[in-house]
This record gives sequence, C-alpha cells and structure tokens, in this order.
Amino acid sequence: MAYFDNAKVGDKVYGFVFGKGKIVDIFPDSFYSLMVEFKNGYEVPYTADGIPGWGNFKKQTLFYRDDIDLSDKDFSPLTNVLSIKKIIKLREKGNLEVRVPSGIWKSIKKVDNDYVEEMLEKENLHLFREKKPKGKKKKKEKKKIEAKESTKSEKKDKVEIIQEIIKEEKAKNEERVENPEDKSKSEKKVDTKEDKKEAKKQTKKKKKSKKEK
Repeated sequence: MAYFDNAKVGDKVYGFVFGKGKIVDIFPDSFYSLMVEFKNGYEVPYTADGIPGWGNFKKQTLFYRDDIDLSDKDFSPLTNVLSIKKIIKLREKGNLEVRVPSGIWKSIKKVDNDYVEEMLEKENLHLFREKKPKGKKKKKEKKKIEAKESTKSEKKDKVEIIQEIIKEEKAKNEERVENPEDKSKSEKKVDTKEDKKEAKKQTKKKKKSKKEK
C-alpha cells in the first residue's frame, strides 16, 4: 500500500523541496497520481509514494503535514556567498548544494536543472553553498585539521623553549656585567694558583743552585 493511496483533494501536505501545500487534483490511473499546489506558487506532480516529478529524487519527499518531521533537516543560514566562478566549479565536481523553496539545503544532483539555471540567471548566489563533507570524508577533513593543529602546537613549543634559553643566557650575561667584582675575584683565584706554582718552581731552582755550590 502506497503512502497516498487514501489521499483526498484538499489534504494538507508538506514537501521537503517546496514546503507547505495542498493536494489540488488526483489522477488514480497515472504514475504521477497527485497534483500538489504549494504556497510559494509551485505546482508539482507526485507519485502515490510521495516522489516528485521534479528533479532526480528517488525517495519520498512529500508527507501529510501532521506526519512531517523536520528535526534532521538542514535549514542552516549561509555563512559565505560564493562567486559565480566558484559555483560553476563546484557544480562540475558535484560538490554544490542549493537551497530549495522549502528552505532546506539539497544536493545539486537531486534538484531540477531548470531550477538551478533559473536561480543562476537571477543571480541568486545566496541560494548556493559548498557541499559539506559526510562520513569518511568528514573524518579525513577532521584528521587533517587535527594534524595541522598538532604541528602548529609543536612549533609553538619549540619556539617557546628557544625563547626561554635565550632569556636565561641573556640574564646570565646581565649578571656578569652587573657584578664585575665576582669576575675579578675568580680571576684573582686563578692568578693566585699560578703564582703559587711559579713560587714553587723558583724555590726548587734556588735549592739546586745551593747544592751545586
């Protein structure tokens, strides 16, 4: 049994693509057995399973309004308006999303090509965005970001260590300049040792000369 087998003209519905609407006609013998008129002016045929005759949708997008659940749908606002060149590049790669009339973001692959062309002709660039990575791609992106952050952190740590070494060396040099007496004392100690050695040598020489006499 199909979802809309018991549908009646006037039933209130909601489509993920076009938003709020109502059934205005039923064609029991046709593949697209429902005609739905939406509040934004669109009229779109649907199968009894709620699949639209618009775009490339293969799953149900139309529901009775009381059954609709929008909790997992993406209505997020646009953060960055793309240039027309960027939109064309992303479209070629299949990495483009478009905001459909309901306000939900959908892949460019699912949406009717005429709708996309119309939005581009009207320069409604705010209706396009780069496709968000999912699943494995999202994990890869996350790992890349984490790796970059880790590298930055390591570099920062190395710089901080070098800076600490430089500070310590600078402090030692400043102490030497500020306390010349300590330096002179250490020099005197060295001199005293050298003097003692020299004195011992001289004493030994004197003793040798006396013995020879």
